[in-house]
Amino acid sequence: MKKILAATLLAAIAAASMTGCKDKLDGKYDLCNENGDKLATIEFEDEDFKLRTDDQKYKGDFEIIENGKIDMNFKDDDLDDNCGGKQSYKLFDKTGIYIEDVSAEMENQLLKDYSVQLYKAINSVLVELDELDELDTDYFLYSTNKDYISGNVSDDFAKTLDKNIKNYFDDYGKYDFIARISNGVCGYAVAANGFDSKDLFCYDEDTLDGLKDDYGDTLSEIGGALKTEMESFVLYEAFNDALDDLDFDEYPIFLFSSDDSYNTSWDYSDGVKALDSSFISELDQAIREYYEDYDNCEFVALMSYGECVYLFSAESFDTDEVYGYPENYVESVMEEADAENLKDIAEYFKELVEE
Repeated sequence: MKKILAATLLAAIAAASMTGCKDKLDGKYDLCNENGDKLATIEFEDEDFKLRTDDQKYKGDFEIIENGKIDMNFKDDDLDDNCGGKQSYKLFDKTGIYIEDVSAEMENQLLKDYSVQLYKAINSVLVELDELDELDTDYFLYSTNKDYISGNVSDDFAKTLDKNIKNYFDDYGKYDFIARISNGVCGYAVAANGFDSKDLFCYDEDTLDGLKDDYGDTLSEIGGALKTEMESFVLYEAFNDALDDLDFDEYPIFLFSSDDSYNTSWDYSDGVKALDSSFISELDQAIREYYEDYDNCEFVALMSYGECVYLFSAESFDTDEVYGYPENYVESVMEEADAENLKDIAEYFKELVEE
């Protein structure tokens, strides 16, 4: 008898080891993303489940089909199309669970809602600050990452923005974002769960598609391009404002650059001559008055009789992503110069001035 019981027990153990033990999902869990951050609440009971976000409640039935796999069917047709059927899941602890497509769908929805709220909140704050005459600059780039902030945004102004935006929704700061402000209005705000994520969201899908086509698939790629583009505009404006404050009679036409080797000038009486160091210092100081981040820019600017005619900038002189103002002349100038980077533009302008 003992031999029979022992054999039966061994067979049961062998069968269990071959088939694997099934996890029993029962009770309430925090539905999490891959990082373990809570997205929603999901409750399993018998063969049914309930999924709750702040705004929605979804129901369905489920079945554990193997260890780490679950078959879920939603009563909501749209969610069932995106998340129904076999899913992999991972238990973080006694209260956390990650379910592949379900977690991804919930995070995408939260990010989409966040981008809309962020866009509305920033615009509301900008109106308030403008009415109080506290809008320090009306053309700038703002972000959760200081590396992408551009356009005369002081630390105090950034703190004011953060403080006021938080008044509009509790989740502010939960996700990373980049927002572009032009003429005191937020044109768009792009949000993501991390700067290297390709899951980007914006209140307007067409705008987002355009940004991806022009700049890249991640928040960091878009941010880098937008910052350089923003620097071009702000620097162009700063040059023109600075020139209004200076006496440029000695240099009616001149080329000025962050690389001193391209600095040169020309006039009818003296021909080609170098820019005097005192004039360069005076011009540098005048531009800094209008653009705080001036020293960190790579640029080349062509001046004519007190006006900045063209300004081109890039992250470096060798990169092929070049931005400039006026925008409607950038493409034609680069074609005429047969230019691929900022260095090509600088050499082309220098030849023009010296000829």
